[in-house]
This record gives sequence, C-alpha cells and structure tokens, in this order.
Amino acid sequence: MSQDIPPPSPSSPPLERALETLIYSSRWLMAPIYLGLISSLFILIFTFFRELWTSLNELTHMNETDIILLVLNLIDLSLAGNLVLIILFSGYESFVSKIDAAHRDRDRDLDPVGPDQQELLARYGGQTASG
Repeated sequence: MSQDIPPPSPSSPPLERALETLIYSSRWLMAPIYLGLISSLFILIFTFFRELWTSLNELTHMNETDIILLVLNLIDLSLAGNLVLIILFSGYESFVSKIDAAHRDRDRDLDPVGPDQQELLARYGGQTASG
C-alpha cells in the first residue's frame, strides 16, 4: 500500500514528513469499520426477510393500518440499507482507496450513446408526455 503515499516534499522537515505520512496512512484504520458496515447489511437483509415472512403468515388477519405499517417498516429497512451502501462507497473511495470494480461497472453502464441511440434521441428526445 506504500505506492499510494505521495512522495513528501524534500524541502519539508523530517518530522513534518513523518507526521504527514502517518496521517495519510491512518486512513486504512477505517477499513475494519467498512467491513462492519458490510456485515450490518446482512443483518438488515435478514431482518427485512424475517419481518416479511412473519407478516405474510398474519396477512389475512391484518387490517389496513397494520399493512401500511408493514410496508413502511420494509421501506425503512430498505432505506437504511441504501444509506449504509452510500456511506460504504463514498467513505471508502474518499478516504481509503478507489474501488476498481465500481469504476469498471460504471464505465460499462455509461457507455457513450451509439449512432442508433443518437437518432432515437434526436427524433424523440424533445417530445413530452403531452405529445
């Protein structure tokens, strides 16, 4: 991992260079926390399906309010999982290292528009739902 550390300025004092290297290298201390966040995703998935399974057994006895609360609880678990993912990706990429797999997928998913797609966009891109 030492290849990630930028070379210190030769004009800075040795103590300052050592401190800057230590501070920059300390970003790896967050890696175990990101592993813990990954495990929390599994806990959220387990909780989501446990809640769904137990509620399906009682579905015929639920009133309208209970169904709405069930759906809101499932949405809450989903949003919590998405928040964990956002924190994982942004924190890891900002402070630890770039995620190569994410960039490969992003490049594949965001390929430039081809000529046939450009024609469709030119023809239908300016239209609105009202026609």
